[in-house]
Amino acid sequence: MLRAYKREPGEPIFQTAITRKAMIKTPVAFASTVKRLGFAPEDGNSLYAVTFHTLRHTFASWLAQSGKVSLIELKTLMRHANINMTMRYAHLMPGQETEKLSLIDSILA
Repeated sequence: MLRAYKREPGEPIFQTAITRKAMIKTPVAFASTVKRLGFAPEDGNSLYAVTFHTLRHTFASWLAQSGKVSLIELKTLMRHANINMTMRYAHLMPGQETEKLSLIDSILA
């Protein structure tokens, strides 16, 4: 799906149609949908509100939890400038220690 956007590395995914610059303001349709679904707290506490960043974080978390992407692949998909930002998702990756330790069996056999 993201490939359909045909963005260059470092280029914003969400950008204005004419100037192709990063969106600065949340689109009205997104904001009204969040509010209608009850994902925007009435007290205005932004800590619990759903934002574009919430979707980005969920995307990265689900990929990490799947165990099907490496940290390097996740870094690329998230377009992080360095691996340190991606390391925030490392704790979500399922352990593969048993599988990796079984490699020694094939080496010694």
